[in-house]
Formats: sequence, C-alpha cells, structure tokens
Amino acid sequence: MVARSLWLLAGAVLVLALTVFTTRGTPVDGDADERAQALATTLAPGYEPWVAPVLAPDDAQEALFFRLQTATGLLLFSAVVVVAGRRARRSAPHASASPR
Repeated sequence: MVARSLWLLAGAVLVLALTVFTTRGTPVDGDADERAQALATTLAPGYEPWVAPVLAPDDAQEALFFRLQTATGLLLFSAVVVVAGRRARRSAPHASASPR
C-alpha cells in the first residue's frame, strides 16, 4: 500500500514537472512589475522608484528562473511528503504487535 502511494506521488510530481517544462508562457499585456509601476505613476505622478533592479533578465531567462523555482518547489514538496510518510510509518504501531 505504501509503495503504491509513493508511486502515485512520483507519477503526480512527474506529470506536474512535465507540464511546467513543456508549456509555453501565456501572452499577457506586460508583466506585473510594469503594470504596478504604471499604476503607481497614474496614482502618484511624481513617483520615483527607490531602488533599481540588480538583475534584469530577458523573457527567456525569466521563464527559466520561474521554471527552476517551480522545479525546486516540487522537489521540496516531494521530500517533505516522503519524510512525513516515513515518520508516520515509524511511529505507527505494527499490525502484528497489536493484541487480539
């Protein structure tokens, strides 16, 4: 039963990872940063940013960073689920040890 659950989890993670890495970005009218800056300029015409970006990646690099972030999140989530499952199995009483 546990092995089957792990295989199902691994399959779900694989499907999610393949979806993330094979889909193209959807077209959006500007990114969130540009829209926020335009809104701030509209609401407060004298607005000037306090800091400048350290790294300004192009669209391809930005997509790569978001995909790496998603893959890292999937990996960490999977590791937490596996560790939690192992701890639950260790702390659960065995069926053969229970009196009848």
